[in-house]
Amino acid sequence: MNKIRNMALPFICLLALLPLQSRAQGYWSGIGVKIGNNLALDYKIFVTERQALDLSIGILEPFDGIDKRGPQFVLFSPDYLFHFPVSEDGFSLFIGPGVSLGAQFGIMDDNGNLVTEERNFYFSVDAAMGVEYKLPDVPLALAFEWSPKLQLAGDERRITVGENGKPLRPKDWYDEKRHATARLGDLTIGIRYTF
Repeated sequence: MNKIRNMALPFICLLALLPLQSRAQGYWSGIGVKIGNNLALDYKIFVTERQALDLSIGILEPFDGIDKRGPQFVLFSPDYLFHFPVSEDGFSLFIGPGVSLGAQFGIMDDNGNLVTEERNFYFSVDAAMGVEYKLPDVPLALAFEWSPKLQLAGDERRITVGENGKPLRPKDWYDEKRHATARLGDLTIGIRYTF
């Protein structure tokens, strides 16, 4: 019990000191893009001085070569971020929970061929973390973010489009083999116009 208390005490002291610091991000909202293994439009709004709602909609793996083109994912990813100022110069660390939901268009068959008639629903629980820098005297913020994911739906949960264009569900839709899958997630660089 003493070991837990000794580990928790510095963390509690840090949390107690955080409200005493000034707002370090230097803006209340911003709009921009995230570029990396996904390409997304991004909107961020601070709901308090240290907490922000970050909303992204984009395409996963948009830069694969045409010969390597695989399934495409369109995802909506809201995150609730907690910012921790590192310095008065505009640097802050952030971390927070989020989700990603959307659709996968196409699957790779056993021979490595793209089957475009297949559609999947995608859902994951995310953990966003990164660093952000608000440029002084310029309405821009730069960010580097990593967002690992715990995928709860997708890949195996396929919706096949029938000849009439309507979705069909395979018999094994609720197969007991379905389980959560850990994913390395998104690694992005963001640029945001701030206001």
